[in-house]
Amino acid sequence: MVRTMDAATGVWVRSQTRTKLRQISALPVKKLRKQLEAVTKHMRDICLLIQRTSWAPDLLRGRAAAMNR
Repeated sequence: MVRTMDAATGVWVRSQTRTKLRQISALPVKKLRKQLEAVTKHMRDICLLIQRTSWAPDLLRGRAAAMNR
């Protein structure tokens, strides 16, 4: 008899062999991955907006200085 801990639930499972254990996900992994992808895309968009906002004044000043030469 083998005692193993189910990683998803934290429950000890008894089985004859490890190969007979079925893995049942306690979390909706596919749904969570989609949500994670959406959040990371949103974070990248925010990061780009921050960078654009940060660099715009410098670029405009440089352009104005170049035009005045």
